[in-house]
Amino acid sequence: MADKCFFCSKLVDQKLIDRPLAFVVLDEFPVTLHHSLIVPTRHFESFFDITHDELLAVNNLIAIRKRQLLRLDPTIGGFNIGVNVGEIAGQSIGHVHIHLIPRRLGDIENPKGGVRGIIPHKRGYGNEPTESSKLVRDNIPAIMHLQNKSPQVEVVKNDGEYSFLLYKKLLEEVHEFIAAADNHIHAQEEIADILEVLDAICLLKKYDMNFVQEYKTNKKGERGGFQKRFLLKM
Repeated sequence: MADKCFFCSKLVDQKLIDRPLAFVVLDEFPVTLHHSLIVPTRHFESFFDITHDELLAVNNLIAIRKRQLLRLDPTIGGFNIGVNVGEIAGQSIGHVHIHLIPRRLGDIENPKGGVRGIIPHKRGYGNEPTESSKLVRDNIPAIMHLQNKSPQVEVVKNDGEYSFLLYKKLLEEVHEFIAAADNHIHAQEEIADILEVLDAICLLKKYDMNFVQEYKTNKKGERGGFQKRFLLKM
């Protein structure tokens, strides 16, 4: 069985970290960029059959790989760690493996609930905004009323939730700008939207835009801009 196992035979040359009791490889069907698998070297199917030493080795590799990924990719803001035990729980390879999945702001609409999402309708806790909720400009509800529409509007009172929604809005506007980059007029409109969201973030967080502009100018003077198109080989 082990000689036919995907992890035992096919991934021998793809190990990112190799230790006597466990190793790390990239998932071939990643949920997010840098999705990694921590795999015990010994061939066995269930996580509940892991030995104490193997468990220590796996936990050590999770910590090592997490540190590697945070150095490699500063956009990573969190992780999901999980293991499937049994076909009914989603296990598709009969060799136990632990998923280490990097998470980034905006990678899904609402991350609340995390691994509870294995049962999709149970992921939330029943009191968060619906998936269709979105932060809009201040005059949008009034404009919709003038159009004889009846929008359902809720005021976000919690600063933490408001901050999260602004960050999500910023990512939305950046993605729209990238999609519109070949349309000169539309791209400039999207830049204006990005700046509007940044203004709101600065107001909420009490960031000093004069300081930001001065820092930008000084940094450009010291390190330059991006006009020369230099690509540093890492």
